[in-house]
Amino acid sequence: MMSRKHYIAIAGILNDCWENEFITYEKDFFEVVKQFSEMFADDNDNFDSVRFTEACCMSIK
Repeated sequence: MMSRKHYIAIAGILNDCWENEFITYEKDFFEVVKQFSEMFADDNDNFDSVRFTEACCMSIK
């Protein structure tokens, strides 16, 4: 399981992409979040993707 610091750091990276228009549409942003969720999941899907997504969403508000 990733720590809260990891979630915040990744959300910050995604937020930078959003602000610099590397990700230009909201649906693209959530697709990237989904990809991150899949990337960080282990074989048992122990990655907390809901909390990660919430961290990402908070970072763009």
